[in-house]
Formats: sequence, C-alpha cells, structure tokens
Amino acid sequence: MKMEKSKYNYQDKRAFVRKILIALFLLVPFIRINGHSFFRFDIPDLIFYFFGFTVPINNFFFILLVTLFLTFAFITMTLMFGRIWCGWICPQSVTMEVTSFVDKVKKGENSKKILYFFLLIIISFVIATNMVFYFVDPYQFFRKLFSEGYIHPVTFGFILTLAIIIFLDIYLVRFRFCATVCPYSMIQSVLYDDHTLAVYMIPETKDDCIKCNSCVRVCSTGIDIRQGLNSACINCAKCIDACEKVMGKKGKKSLFAYLYGPNNEKKFTRPTVLIGLVATSVFLVASIVAAVHLKPYKVEFLTNPKFYPRFTEGYAVNGFQLIIENYSSKEKKIEIFLSEKSKNIDVVIEPAKYFSAKPKEKKEENIFLKIPSEISEKNQLIDLEIGIKDEEGKIIFKKITFRKPFVKRSSVKK
Repeated sequence: MKMEKSKYNYQDKRAFVRKILIALFLLVPFIRINGHSFFRFDIPDLIFYFFGFTVPINNFFFILLVTLFLTFAFITMTLMFGRIWCGWICPQSVTMEVTSFVDKVKKGENSKKILYFFLLIIISFVIATNMVFYFVDPYQFFRKLFSEGYIHPVTFGFILTLAIIIFLDIYLVRFRFCATVCPYSMIQSVLYDDHTLAVYMIPETKDDCIKCNSCVRVCSTGIDIRQGLNSACINCAKCIDACEKVMGKKGKKSLFAYLYGPNNEKKFTRPTVLIGLVATSVFLVASIVAAVHLKPYKVEFLTNPKFYPRFTEGYAVNGFQLIIENYSSKEKKIEIFLSEKSKNIDVVIEPAKYFSAKPKEKKEENIFLKIPSEISEKNQLIDLEIGIKDEEGKIIFKKITFRKPFVKRSSVKK
C-alpha cells in the first residue's frame, strides 16, 4: 500500500482551516444582505435570518426542511468521512487547538500564568459575545453601548454566563468532552462501517513500530491508536504527523494514515451512503424551493369577533380584521380586492383597499364588506375569495365566509 507524502503536513492544513472558520465565526453576524443579517436568529422579533431570507419562527415548514437537510448531510458525511467534522471543523476542537497555551497556564511560571490566565478570560468573553451576536443585532448592541453606555441586563447575563462556561470548558474539560460527553462520538460508533474514513495504523507497517509513543503523547484525546479504531478518535491526524517526524529520520513514512476502513476500500456507492446522498439532495432542493417562495411579510384576513353582522342602509355588513406583519426592513404596501371567482356578487369594500405597514410593524385594520340586503336575505352563508396583492405583483388569496345578519341594525359602528 503506497502513501505519498504531502507537501504540507496535516497540522498545517488544520491550522489553515481554523483561520478560515474563526474569521467566519467572527464576521458572519456583521454581514448583511438586503438590510438583514446574513445568518441570525433574532430573539426579540422571533425571526430567523437565513442567507438573505427572512423566516418568521412560525414558518415551521421551512425550518423543518432545513433541519432535515442538515441532519441527513451530517449523517452522510459521517458515513463517508467519519469524524472529520470533529478533528477539522467542530467549534469545540477548534477552540481547544487555539487555546493550546492552557498547558502553559498550568505548568508555566507564575508571571506567565497571570498573563495566560488573563488572555484566556479575554478569549472566553470574545467567544461568548460573538455567540450572542447570532441572536442579537450586533450593530444595535454597539450603538447602544457607545452612545448610551448601556447593555441590556438579559444580554449581559447571557454573555457573562456563556463566558464562564466557555472558560471552564477550555481550562478544565478540553478534549475530554470529545472523548466522553459529546453525543456525536456515540452516534458515529453506530454509523461507522468497513468503508468509513478514519485514522488507522497501516496494517503492513505494524512491525516497523519502534514504540516511541510519539503518537500517544500528541493525541488530543489521549488514546493509543495502535490498538485499533477507537470511538474517542477525532481524526485530527496528529499521530500521522508525529510518526512521520520520527520515521522520517529512518527514511520511512508515517505508520499511520487516513484509510477507508482497515482495507482502505473507498466505496461511496454503498447503499447507506446513496440513501443519505439522495435524502440530503431532496431536502436541499426542497429547502431552496421553500426559501424562494418565502415572503418577508404575513397577511391574515379574519372575521372581526367584536363586530356582529348587521343590516344598514340597504346593505348587509360583516366586519373583518386585516392583520399585516412586516418582517422586512422596508415598508410593505398591499392592495385587497375581490377575486374573479367572487365578482359575480356585488360586494363593497370599506373604508379602503390600500394598506401599508412600516418595517418590523404588526398592523391591524378594520375592514367592512357590504352586500345588498336582498342577496344576503337569500343566503345564510356566502363564500368569498379575497385577493391580496403586494407592490411586487405577488398575489395570495384568502377564503372567507360572509354571514347573513340575524338582527337588523340602524347603523354601522366603525
């Protein structure tokens, strides 16, 4: 089995990936598309901003599709590449690698301990604050902080709590979380098969091992990979690089490598992977289609429970409520009209047909539909279809029922 030596070792590549991930983590909350956050769940407004789309929390169907897509993508990635996520992308492992100086905090001189300890506190607060920015608008946060010197007590409480948890995780738990607590560690044990990518000792090189234990000393989770596949292995490849340094002096290559199972048989066409890929693709397409059809506003046309149907001035009158919820950063204008299906009935809409809602505004308007008394007298219930058209020309239809008044009234109280 041949294994070509790469130009850069795996730890150089992991460090490069970490830099990209850290930059994304810090910058994403500040990126805006069409005036909205690129990716953020706004807790005050209960709105999910997703790649430029505005998704209210009550839009359960879209959120469900995205969740299913991510779930199947994660499962399929595990079937194919094992715990590559853990060793290369996972926020826990990235944070632990960046804060590797913690060992110096525990073993270093007193003067350096204070310096590193202070640095660890700063990192904990930076991570905690940036995590909060995925739920709170960072621009509003800094605007209030610099102009008013004010941080909302709840926001500050979350930052402080997260900072303490992160500090304890970095200082005390570290990679033990990956080996013992992480649920993904347990799940991947079920998903692994004989063709899943993992770090193995190359079978034919076992006799070349000089028992220097370099692979054990550098292991993030403290396992001995020479004993075989271990669920605590996070595929960080430190053992591969450490062994290569030792064996390189003897003119040999590393005794460890990324292999697709013990026999290194790459087989992405196996049934489990194909099922995962199909499911991932289906839910990805469904999520994109659902996202395209998302509207940054919601309109409801409901019967007004406070207005009883009545007769007045030759008309039967029903009251309705038009509710507009505008989730966007622009004013939303709409027009209501009677659809073609209902135009055979003489209906009058009062007091207006045009309405607007300001950004982030929820607006309620009272609407009255009037039908000639002689028509209403003949029909206990009349089904109508109301069209709602926005300024972009998109139209949605709402079905309503016009009810015959039970008692005649002399006037309409609007």
